[in-house]
Amino acid sequence: MTALLAWFVFKENFDRRIAMGMLFILAGGVILSWSNDLQGGIPWGILAIAGACFCWALDNNLTRHVSGGDPQQIAMIKGLVAGSVNTAIALGAGASLPAIGTLFATSIVDYSGMD
Repeated sequence: MTALLAWFVFKENFDRRIAMGMLFILAGGVILSWSNDLQGGIPWGILAIAGACFCWALDNNLTRHVSGGDPQQIAMIKGLVAGSVNTAIALGAGASLPAIGTLFATSIVDYSGMD
């Protein structure tokens, strides 16, 4: 998905070697996600994997211009955005927040090994 978006949307170079690699990756993904147990005739597993790959590809292509920036800042911003979006989705789906002690304990980050 990353290569397809880069090729079609961002007009990056594309050759036969890349196409063959993408074909093998696609075949592996289909084999790994294939299931004879279709719920309602819809391959939800395959669609979920394809959707996740599309989102990851979009993220890769949209953040390629900032790849030369500070990696800690980029990771922090992406983590805050992803965490906020995932929390909103979970709350919208009916999940509830954990107890305040658990929330606090999981939000502590150790920076002692970072320079």
